[in-house]
Amino acid sequence: MKLLQSARVEILVHYLSSVKDQEGEIKEIMKNSNFFLDIFSQQSFGQAQLRDLQVSEQQIHILIDLIPEIIVVKDEKGRYVLANQMALDLYELRDLDYKGKTDIDLAIMKPKYQESFDYNIKTDELAWRKGSTLTVEKTVERPDGEQQVWEVMKTPVFDEDGNRLRLIIVSRNVSERKKAETELQLSEEKYRLIADNMKDLIGMLDENGKVRYVSPSFARVLGYETIQYGEFDFVSIVHREDFPTVKKIFHNMISEQKELGKAEFRCRHSNGEYIWFEVNFSSVYGIDGDVDHIIIVARDISERKIYENHLQSMAYQDYLTGLPNRNMLYSLFSEQLSAASSKSQSLAVLFLDLDRFKTINDTLGHRTGDKLLQGVSERLTNIIRKNDFVFRQGGDEFIIILTEANRSIASKIAARILQVLSVPFRLNNHDVFSSTSIGISLFPDHGETVEKLIQNADTAMYQAKKAGKNTFEFFYSKERHSLIDPLTMEMDLHKAVERDELVLHYQPKVSLKSGKIVGAEALIRWFHPQIGMISPAEFIPIAEETGLILPIGEWALYTACRQVKEWMKKGLSIVISVNISTTQFVQSNFVTSIERILTETQVEPQCLEIEITESVSADIEHTITTLHGLKKLGVRISIDDFGTGFSSLNYLKQFPVDTLKIDQSFIRELYKNPNDETIVKTIISMAHNLNLTVVAEGIETKEQLVFLQQYFCDEGQGYLISKPLSVGELQAAIDKVESIVEQNGISQDKNERQWADEMLRKAREDLNNTVRLQQGMILKYKKINNKFIHTLCDGELLYRMGFIPNEVIGKELSEFLPYEVAKEKTAFYERAWNGDERVTYEGEINGIHYLEVFSQIKSGGKVVEVIGSCVDITERRKVEEALRQTEYHYRLISENVTDLVRIVDKDLKLQYISPSHEKVLGYTMEELTGKSIEDYVHPVDLPGLQKLREYMLTTGNAGHGQYRLLHKGGHWISMEIGLTPVSHDDGNIKHFVSVGRPLKKN
Repeated sequence: MKLLQSARVEILVHYLSSVKDQEGEIKEIMKNSNFFLDIFSQQSFGQAQLRDLQVSEQQIHILIDLIPEIIVVKDEKGRYVLANQMALDLYELRDLDYKGKTDIDLAIMKPKYQESFDYNIKTDELAWRKGSTLTVEKTVERPDGEQQVWEVMKTPVFDEDGNRLRLIIVSRNVSERKKAETELQLSEEKYRLIADNMKDLIGMLDENGKVRYVSPSFARVLGYETIQYGEFDFVSIVHREDFPTVKKIFHNMISEQKELGKAEFRCRHSNGEYIWFEVNFSSVYGIDGDVDHIIIVARDISERKIYENHLQSMAYQDYLTGLPNRNMLYSLFSEQLSAASSKSQSLAVLFLDLDRFKTINDTLGHRTGDKLLQGVSERLTNIIRKNDFVFRQGGDEFIIILTEANRSIASKIAARILQVLSVPFRLNNHDVFSSTSIGISLFPDHGETVEKLIQNADTAMYQAKKAGKNTFEFFYSKERHSLIDPLTMEMDLHKAVERDELVLHYQPKVSLKSGKIVGAEALIRWFHPQIGMISPAEFIPIAEETGLILPIGEWALYTACRQVKEWMKKGLSIVISVNISTTQFVQSNFVTSIERILTETQVEPQCLEIEITESVSADIEHTITTLHGLKKLGVRISIDDFGTGFSSLNYLKQFPVDTLKIDQSFIRELYKNPNDETIVKTIISMAHNLNLTVVAEGIETKEQLVFLQQYFCDEGQGYLISKPLSVGELQAAIDKVESIVEQNGISQDKNERQWADEMLRKAREDLNNTVRLQQGMILKYKKINNKFIHTLCDGELLYRMGFIPNEVIGKELSEFLPYEVAKEKTAFYERAWNGDERVTYEGEINGIHYLEVFSQIKSGGKVVEVIGSCVDITERRKVEEALRQTEYHYRLISENVTDLVRIVDKDLKLQYISPSHEKVLGYTMEELTGKSIEDYVHPVDLPGLQKLREYMLTTGNAGHGQYRLLHKGGHWISMEIGLTPVSHDDGNIKHFVSVGRPLKKN
């Protein structure tokens, strides 16, 4: 079975590496193909299946190599399954054995591409988490030093249960397209006069409040999509209560030329609502010294206003949940007691304490804990009756007062609370499961004062905790008697390790194919000197509650690793599995402690398997980080009791685990419960699709063993095979244990044949997915009866064109394309069929432009089939057309503008000038570009220009002035020049846009 497991990827490689011609001859493409044949020829099974595997889908590998894109297929662990020649050339891997290796492995083999492999790892995980195609761009340096931009599309493939199967990666060179886009962007920047990069609303108003200009944010913030410049009255949308303030601002700025700084007022949104703004006003003066217009910069401060107007929580209200707090509890409870006493009515007090709240708080953070408390508060409020009350006592404690309630009513409401709180809370992308323990006291049976009733309800709550949590208990005075009370057990447990009272027993795990022992699970036992054997179910909860689980867990790891080392010295090589509690797992130094134990015991990491339960997924990010840390050490990871938790399928795809252990509750009901049979088969299938090992727990009958073998379960343990044994007992029972599968299971030959058939099916499925999910399109055609008939057509591009494979396969071009298009393309088909190598064709179908490259398959020197590989070039065509249109418009503007338009940097050096400069000043664009505008300004006017520059750099405001510029002929021309600063995203000025016009002569 191990041979078949490890060879599954090798079968796929061999499967892709052979091509069968029409005479049925096998052409070996890869040198190691015969090696894989030799491996399987030594077996007594599977040879016929292997031959079928060689000859089926024989030309898929050629098709993939001919795709003019990089194609890579990885499994769910990030190991390379397949890469075409283009991918191998990119990373210089053609002569390396890359299959089965991860990007980390390849980075070691090719350190010059370390950055690219690190980038691959990061974006692979992003694609898995997204669950659909992720498209990114990456700049890659070719071996010859050429810088190329690649568009990388990563498509995850999941099974029907949503588990990771394969990652299909398709990359295409988009360097030319990016170059065209860059050129387009540069062209557009030449005539973008104002760059609006601020989130705030920016406007330019005249002296009457009419809008001359508003930034695009005006529409986003206030909802006015269409603004008529010169007509839209900004003042008309000011709240009527704030209108006098705004009117005064305009008066002071226009009439008295006072700079007022900023003000706060409300403006009406297009939907009628009002929004608070903090508005900065600044004046821009014209040549005549009067205010030409007013610049406003407005910021939405609605949230700040809400915060300022928000009243602090009242003294009797809990700030977090909004529930009445403890102060209100004592005040209101006293009133209810008096009323109940005067009316001779009963009353119930429910004291609630959330189970595991500290664990949730510590692992997911206090913010998540707060949200949980709010969620619990909301549910409790919805449960109680109209005349009942819910209070937050503090922390994770709540108190409910039930008026006119007897024991029966209190029981029903408590049961309802347990039911409602059992539904998980969705908090910060986590499904948080919470339960509560409820203590109940009754008035007047359990007390007649507020203090006494709350105290007794609190006592009853602790009784509910001891009863197993997630339940309710009524107050009673005498606690249940037990053989050893929890306090004594806790004290004795402190001494148990020192006294060597704890021991490990080992339950063997065997291969369900070979019957050999492949591992053992370490199980802790406590032999108390007075009481004898104490069940782990009794002392482990106490150990977890008191924190003793940490030293006990570390002792178990040390002991198990030392035992593995002893067995290795005796020639027994097995993997030891150790159960880890949630308390251990969430420790920040957990990975470090595992590394230290392995070092001190000198045990190879792969000999240790850490078993965790699904409860560790409470903090998914911490869980993933810890598991990756363990995998980096080389330790194996197993999920125990799989299928019994709530989050298995949701988080399994993110966990780097090696093994799933099917909980024994499912195994126990095999052949009795069809639902359990279905669950077991589904878990096995899912695990194998994820390349995980499956272990069945609790095998107790022959029927269960046979069922598990028939559905390819890898390993098993249970009392049919062996009970947990001491070290000496296990060593003595090895031969007996290893005979159980052969004596009770299906025959060896039948089992091996089943595995061979299963791997053959999986290999075919992987190949079909590779072709179907590649971003382009692949087709094949033959010449039959003087017609070109398609024998294959698939790929995402085919579906985006509006076709499906059945509409193309078995047909010629004229049957699914317009006549003229089919006629044109048939000529290219004919050229390719007649031997013209690397024929290319560009076409358009349903608005999609594509490039098709033809390659021939020859036999005996004759073309027997032609392959067409198609890629989408629609975006490239759009960019090219946009660039042409932009350049055309720019040329029209440049040739017809009469004003002098310039772009200058902060030092007034000319970056761009319009062609009109040659007409007005006599200079060409080449003569002025890069020169300082100061060199052409009259010396008398230069100080004024420099002062205006400093003003704009300081304030960010635009400015105007009159300056004389030097004509190429040597005389001076008076100009009216306006300068507008343009800023970066960070607010710093990038450059100035200058527009100048000659002054008319008087």
